[in-house]
Amino acid sequence: MHVSLANAIKHFIADFPLQAFPFMCANKGTYGHAGGVIHALIHGIFSMGWGPTTHEEFWVLLGVDQFLHGVTYIALSYYFIKAVSP
Repeated sequence: MHVSLANAIKHFIADFPLQAFPFMCANKGTYGHAGGVIHALIHGIFSMGWGPTTHEEFWVLLGVDQFLHGVTYIALSYYFIKAVSP
C-alpha cells in the first residue's frame, strides 16, 4: 500500500505543481521538445528517489500506470479519428 501511495504522490508532484511552467505543459506532447524531455526526466528522478524501485509491487504498478497511459492515447486517437472521419 505504501508503494501505491508513494507512486500517486510522485505522479501528482510531477504532473501538476512541477508543470506550472507553460513551456513544459504546452509542449510535453511534442516528441523531442525540451518541455517533454524535462517532464520525463522529472518522472525518472522522482521514481529513482522514492527508494522502493526494487520492490516488485512498484514495477507492477508502474507497468499498470504505463499501460493505462497507452490505452488512453489509443482511445483518444480513435475518438478523434472517428470525429473527423466522414
